[in-house]
Amino acid sequence: MRYYLKYIIIGVVLVAAIVTTTVLIVNNNNKKEEQKLAFREEGIAYFDAGDYEKALTSFQSALDIASGKIGNVEMDVCFYKARAQYEMGDTEGAVEPYTSIIEHNDHAKAYFLRGNLYYSLGEEEKA
Repeated sequence: MRYYLKYIIIGVVLVAAIVTTTVLIVNNNNKKEEQKLAFREEGIAYFDAGDYEKALTSFQSALDIASGKIGNVEMDVCFYKARAQYEMGDTEGAVEPYTSIIEHNDHAKAYFLRGNLYYSLGEEEKA
């Protein structure tokens, strides 16, 4: 009996550790999502105020939190980032966010906007 009790206790401890780890992971993911959305909102506010440099910093921070995952929020941030780069005169740099969107989600608007940038850069073949 004592022999089984030892394994029951070990099992309970392992289950508790797994549950605790799962809760911590979920909470961490929720915090990251909140941070990503906060950086996005901050970037939009800077963008609307015409401070494109600060907007770019905020948008990049939001994308850094996303760690390569491209969902609707990340696509929206990429569109804003490209527009901010374009507004700053960095037409070549503005191509990259559209390319990222296209690589992850065959998005017609991104193709169109990237094509316009290529055309304005004199790269008609790429456009």
